[in-house]
Amino acid sequence: MIKIVVNKDKKNTGIFIPIEDFEQIRPSVKSGSVIDRMMDELTESEDMREMRRKSFDASDISLKDTEAVQQYKLEEFYIATFLSGKPIYYKDNRCSSPSDIIRAEADGSEVIINYDWETNMETEISALAAKGEGKYAYLLHDPRFLKQSENR
Repeated sequence: MIKIVVNKDKKNTGIFIPIEDFEQIRPSVKSGSVIDRMMDELTESEDMREMRRKSFDASDISLKDTEAVQQYKLEEFYIATFLSGKPIYYKDNRCSSPSDIIRAEADGSEVIINYDWETNMETEISALAAKGEGKYAYLLHDPRFLKQSENR
């Protein structure tokens, strides 16, 4: 249950979201944002957090650093895809059937589609996010995207 946090003057100063309820709103949180990283850390068990901090691969890079590099490279791929004007397809818990896929458009909007694998056809089911409000829209404001878009 989300609760409004108020100060002594009865003005809203924030919200309180119990960690157990966060998974319900997680799909609407922008990937890579401060709150996304904070919630990852808070929802991760203490044992797993310690393991990630202490785990190193063969080149002595921690698991946490490896994940950060992987996230950076994924963002680079998404930026290049958006710059080309093509959408990104992915699944998350907003997909209600196995054939549902989320299509993130290059303008930052998102729609949920049904993809028929036999006919290779997409059917738009509903809009999930308006222009600039999708899960990966934050990349449209990323300095890497802005620099590359200026050079086009």
